[in-house]
Amino acid sequence: FEMVRDRWLEAVASPPRVFCAVDVWHHCAKLSHQAMMGRGANLGADLRACKGALLDQIKVLDDLADGQGLSPDDWLWRYALEASLMEIYKSEELFW
Repeated sequence: FEMVRDRWLEAVASPPRVFCAVDVWHHCAKLSHQAMMGRGANLGADLRACKGALLDQIKVLDDLADGQGLSPDDWLWRYALEASLMEIYKSEELFW
């Protein structure tokens, strides 16, 4: 909300050309839309990075489990990582 409000106020303060109130509204809406699209792209990149980090940590723990085995605390950590990954997957599924 704050991002859109700030972008809207910025657009109102400096309209490119003002023919009527509709032109100002259109300019504000366009800038707000661009800001939201950029935020969505950044959010997607953050989720991809987070998923990659979680998968890497789970792989390391799985490799240890196949070799020397894991302690009960390590198993709890692995299950916590897996739960975090499942939350990301659920949010992606709801999004699509």
